[in-house]
Amino acid sequence: MKFKVGVLVLSCLLFFHVLPYAINARAQKHAAMPLLLVVPKDDKQMHIVADQIQKDLGFTQQFKVEITVADKKQLPRWRDRYPIIISLVKNGGGIAWAMYDATQRKVVKDGMIKNKQHDRAWAHALADDMWQALTGSPGFFSTRIAYCKEVKGQKRTLKHICIADYDGNHEQVLVDTPTVNIAPRWNADLRNPLVFYSEFTDRNVRMMYVDMKKNKHVACNFDGVNMLPAFSQDGTKAVFCASQGKGHPQLYYIDKGKVRQLTNNSGNNFCPTLSEDGNIIYFCSDCKLQRPSLFTYDLKKKSLSRIANTSSSESPSYCPQNKKLAYCRSIKGVMQVCTYDTLSKKHQQLTFDAGAKQGVSWSPCGNYVVYVAEKSKNSSMRMMNVPSKRVYRICSNKETMSYPAWSPRFGCYPIV
Repeated sequence: MKFKVGVLVLSCLLFFHVLPYAINARAQKHAAMPLLLVVPKDDKQMHIVADQIQKDLGFTQQFKVEITVADKKQLPRWRDRYPIIISLVKNGGGIAWAMYDATQRKVVKDGMIKNKQHDRAWAHALADDMWQALTGSPGFFSTRIAYCKEVKGQKRTLKHICIADYDGNHEQVLVDTPTVNIAPRWNADLRNPLVFYSEFTDRNVRMMYVDMKKNKHVACNFDGVNMLPAFSQDGTKAVFCASQGKGHPQLYYIDKGKVRQLTNNSGNNFCPTLSEDGNIIYFCSDCKLQRPSLFTYDLKKKSLSRIANTSSSESPSYCPQNKKLAYCRSIKGVMQVCTYDTLSKKHQQLTFDAGAKQGVSWSPCGNYVVYVAEKSKNSSMRMMNVPSKRVYRICSNKETMSYPAWSPRFGCYPIV
């Protein structure tokens, strides 16, 4: 058996004078902060990039972004209207930006992005840097979401693996074989984006992985079920589910190329997710209560314990940024999205509406979750801003989707 684990500034001035400073601008709770993007007048590419940055920062509803062309004479007027002004200009092989604080009348932050594949990648990377400078939180605009999508075949329904931008736009089909493919999961090697998934065959459900050039490889081919790998942040450790033809999926752990079985019970053990140091595994199992609950497995102590108040719960997703699990739990007969703070041991219900939820996944910044919500006969993706509880629909209600998985922020933009 082979199981392959993914391994692990110049200033742009225009008309500003650069001073070293750090800004942490935050909009009021219900008011978007005005922000002006300044771009060169006759550069089509820069206008395309600026348009996407406007969409990215505007998506958060923290900033109301407007775009204009560079004009020194307009600076006094802009200072009165916009507390933050950001200029963009090409510099060698990159795009440089400078952030001007109108209240202090000085540049407080600048940076440069280099070597991106296309305009959208440039824009998302720039928006990530600007978001970090504006809020102090890591950006998420360069991330992508993988998911399973039902497609009608000639004789039966197929399931393809797709990826899309953080907001559900620019969908690309990554795996379109005439089979059933489910449960995509991203690797943790930030230099080499891969998507692991499970493919139904005549003999088993084997685990595969695919790169952004659509090259597919077998990752794990035990008898029975092989699926749902999770990776440590450094990409050197992994845990996955496999039944080896014995009926009940168990957890298997990989470290330094060695595989060992962690669980050995009469339940179904699924959906592992790893803590940032790779020492704690969170997963769901029905081994104790005959219905799924959330468990932790401490690799150092080799101890298993059930998380209280998680009966009828599934799909845990751990976020290193906020030390919380997001998961789905049956509440009054409806699966709802909840969180569990691993430090305070407190639970919080996030969704309350009708329609079962499943497959929750954190954004790497820890401010958003993506999940699938049932509506009528279809299941489509939703995104929630966890602090504000605002919910976004990020795909059509006419399509049936499942198993959303949010990527880390890779060094290269994951595009097919």
